[in-house]
Amino acid sequence: MDIKPVPCRVFVILARTADKAVILRRGPHKWTRLILWDTKAFTFEEGQWFKGRIYHYQSDLSPDGSLFIYFAAKINSHTLRDKEFTHTWTAISKPPYFTALALWPKGDFWSGGGLFNNDRVVWLNHPFNISQPHPQHRPQGLKIISNPDAHVGGFSVFFRRLERDGWIMIKSGVDKQSWYAYATTIFHIPVLGKMAARFRKPWHTHKMAMPHFWQKSSHDQKTHLIMRYTGGREAYEYSVRDDRKNLTVPIEGATWADWDRNGRLVFVREGQLFAVEPDMSITDAKLLRDFNDQKPEPMEAPDWAKQW
Repeated sequence: MDIKPVPCRVFVILARTADKAVILRRGPHKWTRLILWDTKAFTFEEGQWFKGRIYHYQSDLSPDGSLFIYFAAKINSHTLRDKEFTHTWTAISKPPYFTALALWPKGDFWSGGGLFNNDRVVWLNHPFNISQPHPQHRPQGLKIISNPDAHVGGFSVFFRRLERDGWIMIKSGVDKQSWYAYATTIFHIPVLGKMAARFRKPWHTHKMAMPHFWQKSSHDQKTHLIMRYTGGREAYEYSVRDDRKNLTVPIEGATWADWDRNGRLVFVREGQLFAVEPDMSITDAKLLRDFNDQKPEPMEAPDWAKQW
């Protein structure tokens, strides 16, 4: 019996004022690669691998595409004992490299990450009392604004980024999930979920209020991309609604989708990136890149990526 290989996971963050995007390619399980995408020329610069976890929903790209802020975790016997850098942190780098220019040690999974308000202003999702950068990795030329309301999880960053980038919440709801799913999602450590799952009432379920349906319109405002967020870190479903034809078409298997600056629909399915030209149908999608055939390899950041 043939077993189909599990595709890599791919998530994209588009720059707002430049034809650039960063691609987070995840897989095998503990590895993530950072890739810089020129969305106009459709070229890709493959960058560093990171052994650990990069949380895309707590990350962002500067409007000009020159800086990347991300929340990371690396859990092993060394990092758990490390009081200086800790096992979780927020960092700013130059894509497609993870090498930290600025770094804020965190030490837990509560909040973390951040957003670029503009090219030089960073909204850091750390409470004020833990928003001091590492002395060897201080931000230069940036204004940092800490978040006094930083709280558990990274969905506040994700939803705030969606709204900033033109997505509109069109329906909200309440998700119920088991404490196993909740603990695994929030703490990112399955053993905590297994421990929580042993409990029954009143610990059996957790109600998590969250937006369920988001909409982003095309440049001509006649076609709309619909995202259904179903709970968890990577549970998305996408469809396209065409007002002219009064028709809604699902993007089968899509795990990420958006409109690029040139009005094209771009989406990811099974570790592959596709693009649909304006006024074309999803069946005419063009394969831009297949990211599945990649394996972790060491890569040193060049000098320009190590300095401001």
